[in-house]
Formats: sequence, structure tokens, C-alpha cells
Amino acid sequence: MFPCTITKNGMSTTLQALFNTRAASYMYIDHVITKALVRTFGMDIHPLPNTVPVHSYNGTQGVPITHYIILNLTIEGRTCRNCPLVVLDSLSQDIIIRHNLIHHWRLKLNISNYLLE
Repeated sequence: MFPCTITKNGMSTTLQALFNTRAASYMYIDHVITKALVRTFGMDIHPLPNTVPVHSYNGTQGVPITHYIILNLTIEGRTCRNCPLVVLDSLSQDIIIRHNLIHHWRLKLNISNYLLE
């Protein structure tokens, strides 16, 4: 878990992000956190054009994905501006970062020491 800063509309907050190299090609944010951000930051939540089915790591079916939000995400001095995050129900972390962003930022994860290189 790594601290990250979410900014939108001139406000910011710090959340915990999990880097997951096995996550699909999206970044995810928990629905409870999303509701708080929408209420506090005055953010918009956007419907997806199509509902996306969800399957957990053990194959059980979850609540379908229906919405996303757009915000600025900063981790270790690297910023993704206007970054779309898919809203997931019952996410065990604040945010899950996809493998594509790890490659884009050329990050090396040192999981044993909780470091980004």
C-alpha cells in the first residue's frame, strides 16, 4: 500500500493505493470513497456506456461496474491528470492501480520494503 493524493476542484485528500499487476486495464476506486469524494469535492460521477460484469479472483460474480469518476492522482511525485477510475463495490482497498500505469511511469515495485523506485 502506498499513499496517494487525490485532487479535484482545488481540494485534495490522501488515500492508500494498492499496485496490482494482475488487475485488468482499469484503475479502481471503492464506492464508499467515491460517494465521499462526490459529496465533499463536488465531483461528477459518470455512467459507463455499458455495464461491465465483475468476477473476483476466486471466480465468484460481483456487483457489475456501472460508473466512473475523473480526478488527478499523484503518487511519489508522479501525477496522472484527468485520470478515470472505475467505481467498484466492496473494494478491499481505497484505490487499485492497474499494471498499465506502472509501466507508463516506469515504476519498479519493491514490495518487501514498500518502496517505489
